[in-house]
Parts: sequence; structure tokens; C-alpha cells
Amino acid sequence: MKLEGMGELVRNLVEMGKLNPKDVRHIVRNAGQRIVSDAKARAAFSQSISRSIGFITKNDGQYPTSVLIGPQYPGGNLAHFFEYGTAPRFAKG
Repeated sequence: MKLEGMGELVRNLVEMGKLNPKDVRHIVRNAGQRIVSDAKARAAFSQSISRSIGFITKNDGQYPTSVLIGPQYPGGNLAHFFEYGTAPRFAKG
């Protein structure tokens, strides 16, 4: 068996009956808590953005072994500006 990524490892373990997708989600979520804590600490400049960072549960059924972490709306509605910046804007004169 040749494994190239974590996704393939998880699929193989699930197929072998050694791992349940819910167990995978639980393990990944526990490990991801460190990422959430770090992201909140780095966003301390804005309390609303810091509080909005967490696990995104949308599409859990479609991706049973994946966990998304990011800002939740409406509290994190400006987070993308801080993450990626903005382009200079000039008025036509």
C-alpha cells in the first residue's frame, strides 16, 4: 500500500474498518484547538475578530473527516481585510 497524504491514510483506515469518520473528526478537532487558540492570539488587535475565530461546521456531512477553522460571521466580517490587505484606491479626477 502506497500512501501519499493524510486523506489517503484516513480513507484506507476507514476502509479497513479500523477507524470511524466520527473518530477522525474528533481527533482532528482536538488537534485543531491549538490552531484556533493561536489564531485568536494573533487577532488580539480586534476583539470581534478574535472572538469570531473557531470551527466552521457548514458542510460537515459532505466532508466527514475534515475540519475548517476560520472567522464566523457576522463578527468576523472584516477578517479578510486584515488577512489579505486592501489595494490602494484612487478617485477619478
